[in-house]
Amino acid sequence: LIIHGITHWKLRTFDTLLLIYYRLIAGILFWGVSDSRLMPFINAAKKHAIEFIRRETGILIDTPTSDGGNTNAGNLAERFLDPNIREKVCSLINNVTHRENFEVLMRDVNIILTVTQSPRGMLKPRNYINLALTLCHI
Repeated sequence: LIIHGITHWKLRTFDTLLLIYYRLIAGILFWGVSDSRLMPFINAAKKHAIEFIRRETGILIDTPTSDGGNTNAGNLAERFLDPNIREKVCSLINNVTHRENFEVLMRDVNIILTVTQSPRGMLKPRNYINLALTLCHI
């Protein structure tokens, strides 16, 4: 149950990051508005992001699979959040402040995922100390 909860959390977090990412690329900075006039911009940003990330990193995100699901799996979330590709992923966000903030968000989520995925019984206190220091930007 705990492992399922962590995996589910990782996937839902990844899906939410992608929703934020597409809106930042489209320049839509508000949430919860169901204006149908915005959807073409969000969908265009999504398509552009999927193609760009696949071309630049080899990662295929948010794409339907033949079994009715999509490519967003746990390992994919880890690859997407990897520090070595974070800058490429964020380069599509035009606004510098939004890009930098999204990079920080990706970094922090990656740290939390790393700490929470330690095998049962292998949680190290130092991981939590490092997490706290990093999240506080110390």
